[in-house]
Order: sequence, then C-alpha cells, then structure tokens
Amino acid sequence: MKKIVLATVAAALAAAAHGRIVSMPKAGIEMDIPDSLVVLKSSNLPAGVYYYMDNATRANVNVIVQPKKGSMEEFKKLSLEQYGKLNAKVKKAEIDTASGALDMEVELDLGRPCTCYQRVVEVNGKFTIATATAFEAKDKKAMRRAVSTVRVKTAKKKAAKKKTAPKMQ
Repeated sequence: MKKIVLATVAAALAAAAHGRIVSMPKAGIEMDIPDSLVVLKSSNLPAGVYYYMDNATRANVNVIVQPKKGSMEEFKKLSLEQYGKLNAKVKKAEIDTASGALDMEVELDLGRPCTCYQRVVEVNGKFTIATATAFEAKDKKAMRRAVSTVRVKTAKKKAAKKKTAPKMQ
C-alpha cells in the first residue's frame, strides 16, 4: 500500500513540475502537457479531437482517435510511407515491446522546419494518436515529453456492494 501511495505522489509531483495532467475520456488516454499550452479546441465527437497550442511559438499537441485497421506494425509501415512522400526525415520509429505503443520522431518542413513527436496507443480497439509539433528548438524537450507521457486511462472500478445474508428472525 505504501508503495502505491508513494508512486502516485511521485507521479503527481513529477507532473506538477513539468505541466498538468489532462484527461481525454473520449480518446481513452491522459497525458501531461506543459502549462504554456492552452486548449484551442476540444471536440465532443465520439472520436475525440483535442488541440493544445502555445500562442507564442505555435508549438502544439493534438490527439485524434481513428478506427484500428491492421496491426501496430502495419500502422508504422503506413506512417513511414506517408512521411517518405513528404520528404521527412524519420529519426525514430519504434514499437515499445512493454506497452505496444508506437513512438516516432520526424523532422519535416511545414512551411518552416519542425520536429514532430508521435505516440500511437491502442485503446478499446482504436488507435489513439498524440502528435506534438515543435518549431523552435526550445520547445522540443517539452513536446517530446508531452507525447512520451501518453498513457491509457483505465476506468476506475466501482466497489462491489457487499451482499449480506438475510437476518434470521
């Protein structure tokens, strides 16, 4: 019990030091985002689309949910093909063996050079894709960290009501 409490407190302190925890119920995830990012749009669509943006540098995080078609390995292959068509430089594209998440780091030009960090997790038979984009070198660490904190939000189980035997009279 002490270990769980300590781990929870440590996680909360770490999140507080680097931003705030944002829960995205429709996406089925939560993540830590820098305090400098503000909610630009949060959709109530069943898929859930969330945008967070720093108005000073236009660093941003967006989260989308899409139907799962194929395996994570197939998603990775398709992503690499699409980034190739954009002449992007893929610096990282790895599937984490422990979590099954796909982590990518890509450098490309979106009107100006930027670095995109992407984490794809499977939640309830769908792919939830978090992408953070940094245009300024000073934003790269925060954007990389935001995407690396994406985790599947597990539903809290309600305590089962205790059944009691009827009283004998």
